Amino acid sequence: MPRPEIFLFGESRLDGSVAACTRDESLESATASTLNAILEEGPVVALVAGRLVDEDALSEIVAQGEKLSRTVELAPIGPGRDFDFLCSHLPVSLASLAMAFESRCAVLLDSARVREAGGFRDVDSTVRELIVRLSLSDSSSVALHERLGCVSSELDALPPIEADLPLVSPQWPPRSHGWLASVLSSLQLHEVLPGVLSSVEATALHAGLWQINDWLDESHNCSQSIEGDGEGNGDYWHAIMHRREPDPSNAKYWFRRVGHHACFESLARVAAVALDESGSPKADSWKKRLGASGNWDSSAFVDFCQTSGREGDPALAQAARRIQWVEMLLLLVHTARAAT
Repeated sequence: MPRPEIFLFGESRLDGSVAACTRDESLESATASTLNAILEEGPVVALVAGRLVDEDALSEIVAQGEKLSRTVELAPIGPGRDFDFLCSHLPVSLASLAMAFESRCAVLLDSARVREAGGFRDVDSTVRELIVRLSLSDSSSVALHERLGCVSSELDALPPIEADLPLVSPQWPPRSHGWLASVLSSLQLHEVLPGVLSSVEATALHAGLWQINDWLDESHNCSQSIEGDGEGNGDYWHAIMHRREPDPSNAKYWFRRVGHHACFESLARVAAVALDESGSPKADSWKKRLGASGNWDSSAFVDFCQTSGREGDPALAQAARRIQWVEMLLLLVHTARAAT
């Protein structure tokens, strides 16, 4: 393959001497018309969030683009490893359904193949929609490059401190991303996740995909349909839904139904790190209340989520969002394993 044409979106850390085209808009907000025009610029193009890339990362992107063998290849860059973590446990199609990756990866495209597949569509999060559409129709068409260094620990799922993450109490349902709701509504998990054996856990996984994208009602419908069944993953998603609603007493009821869950030990370790990194003067007291030393208290986390945003401490509020994010990623992975 020839050298890829590089397109940097948004603010960039690179100086003007770098051979790359720049765009003012973010990669997440780039329009279909802009992106389809970029496909005409060369046989291989790379779409990159400018704030993530330095000259070393750019050299690696160029090298990977010259060896491009799929329709799309995602090259992890920047500090966030949460998308890598998901892709190490789930198919790229499910990982990209679960989270937006544009701020975690450079996107390398075979322009001709992308055009043959219909190109970019005029929807919200155009790049993400393309990856979801291609990976669901042909799992071999999209691949994630493995980052140097093993991605296996639950701490790899912890997003950067400044990451834009779902709220602990979202305004739901989302007013955008109608295409995503349509995909999730028609999703047949046995066609995406190899070896599904448990319909109960598949339904729980569906509840998780709805929940992590802030469709609380749809998630509730799935989890409620399997309450008390399986390994308790559906009940866990049910509890998260009520915590985010927010209905703290109902959430605590469902967490009591869940009891001890396999994710709690990992979640406690993540919470300890997230609170330490927050720098909040209240971090130590919350670590004790949450049982971040190893005995995770899910009811205390309900209280933390309810109070963190009201205490005038943005660092504490972001810590709650980071912990919640890892909780949902860990539970997605655990639920997928239970389904197969």
